[in-house]
Amino acid sequence: MAGTRTEASGLSVRADYLRGDPSQDGPITRGRLELEPAGLRFSAPGAPDLRIALADMEGLTVSGRSPYEHPRRAVRGTMFVAARCNGTVDVWEFALEREAGATLRDRINRELHARRLRRPPLPFVEQLVGPIAAPEDAAGAATNGHPATGGERSLLRPRVVLLALALAAVVAAEIVIAVNLIS
Repeated sequence: MAGTRTEASGLSVRADYLRGDPSQDGPITRGRLELEPAGLRFSAPGAPDLRIALADMEGLTVSGRSPYEHPRRAVRGTMFVAARCNGTVDVWEFALEREAGATLRDRINRELHARRLRRPPLPFVEQLVGPIAAPEDAAGAATNGHPATGGERSLLRPRVVLLALALAAVVAAEIVIAVNLIS
């Protein structure tokens, strides 16, 4: 009997655990999300390992801004994983780079197909459980690179401050020129 060689070992991405495991509060930062032969494993220094078995996965969503829309060094995104646990479906949330999340999603789908556990691709989590509510605490939203104040943008961001200073300099220059022309 021919064995199916899988590529599960070796894929590890930088991630932050935000929420999902009933036994572990989030967020847990500076961790790694790894695809192992048994499934996904999240590990972080000083925190317990969190595991999701491949056979228990029901849905997977990677969201975030496309790196082609606004190129930056690291485009943050969110990965939602729906997994069966004790007859219910739990939704786990991780903050990671969008490109790494997409690579991990593709590898998970290939692994599920190679093991004949499920016909890929996994459906989106929102198709299974409906819209995903924002976390109750603002710390998770802030960890994911989004403002923690319910989507409001601060006026004290560096880009806004620089724009205000540039506009103030232009107005001041026009006033100086007008005063010089009058006198």
